[in-house]
Amino acid sequence: MGKQASFYGFEGPLFLASLKTLQDVYSENFCKATIIEGAKKIPEYRAEKHSVTDDGYEWYAGIYFSLPEGEVAILFPWTKRLSEREIKLSRPLAVYKRGVAPEEVVESIISRLDSEIKANRAAVKERLKGVYPPKKAFDDSWLYA
Repeated sequence: MGKQASFYGFEGPLFLASLKTLQDVYSENFCKATIIEGAKKIPEYRAEKHSVTDDGYEWYAGIYFSLPEGEVAILFPWTKRLSEREIKLSRPLAVYKRGVAPEEVVESIISRLDSEIKANRAAVKERLKGVYPPKKAFDDSWLYA
């Protein structure tokens, strides 16, 4: 495994079990507005900021949460759409902390953000029902005639 990028003034990246689920959800829906909308529903949410790690990588979104004596940053990487259903992340999501940020509190924030993103995605799908007609399957039978 290569060297992990550090983030100025923060400890990490942290490797937490709940991050895998959040990464899977993000891979399915990488809309920054949906992420921020979900984050704002979490009381500890502080801001969304442009974030760059010490290796020069500029993250797609940096979501920051305040704790009584600390701070948590969840960084979302850029993505590349390979097909309608397949997205590749340029690198894994990263979580960093500053000050006092117990692991169980960080895990709780990640879990709640995961739930809020899922709820927002479901709400958007419901609002768009009937707005866009369903996609028709591509008929490639003529290629093989």
